[in-house]
Amino acid sequence: MVAFGTELNASFWGAGIAFGVDVLVSVVVTLVTTAKPDSELRGLVYGLTVDLEDDALAGDAKWYRSPVLLGAGAVVLAIAMYGVIL
Repeated sequence: MVAFGTELNASFWGAGIAFGVDVLVSVVVTLVTTAKPDSELRGLVYGLTVDLEDDALAGDAKWYRSPVLLGAGAVVLAIAMYGVIL
């Protein structure tokens, strides 16, 4: 058995080894399987969408789809949370 010293050190090494195994398995599976044709991915993959202008935000004025409004809300919430801590 391998002695890591502490449980935290053992967890760190375990996570690193698990990450390495995951990368290895992902690369092997990617190399072994065949790629799907573009016709099956159209509408699912952003780069294959034909009408990007019409599909994105054209005519959609809902508040929860506005990146500026959502970003400003996130900044306000972050400032409020840091204000509580300080």
